[in-house]
Amino acid sequence: MRALSALKGLLWFIAVYQFVCGFLLLMSPGFAQLVVTWYGATVDWTNQFTFILKPLGAYMLMTGLIAASAARANVPHPTIITSLSVLFTVNALYRILKFQVVHQIFGIAVWHLVGQIVVLLGLAGALSLLSRSAVEATGAVAGDAPRPVNA
Repeated sequence: MRALSALKGLLWFIAVYQFVCGFLLLMSPGFAQLVVTWYGATVDWTNQFTFILKPLGAYMLMTGLIAASAARANVPHPTIITSLSVLFTVNALYRILKFQVVHQIFGIAVWHLVGQIVVLLGLAGALSLLSRSAVEATGAVAGDAPRPVNA
């Protein structure tokens, strides 16, 4: 049951982070600048760039909603966990494959970009491992409520 608690805690962390960043991106450009600064990016603040951050904010809000919904389940559904893991892995792989481009275009320090990759892959791995352990420990079938012991 420790794995289940850890999984739910991680999902709540992801949800809160995504909600905060998404909300800030949807607010005024000053708040969006704060988020962009957290990511270590230096950008030209044009109306186009400010506008394109709005769909990113909506994407982050929805990711937070998905993570929060999974965290509220008795046992988070493995498909949802796998989807979040794949999302974080793809995000990391893009940074790896386009490392120099992302570094140059956004002026993100190498150490900061490497840190983002490590965190994203760590989240993906932790979600996958904790989900597998939680399902095994609870006897849940595809994320359903745990089966009775004497069934």
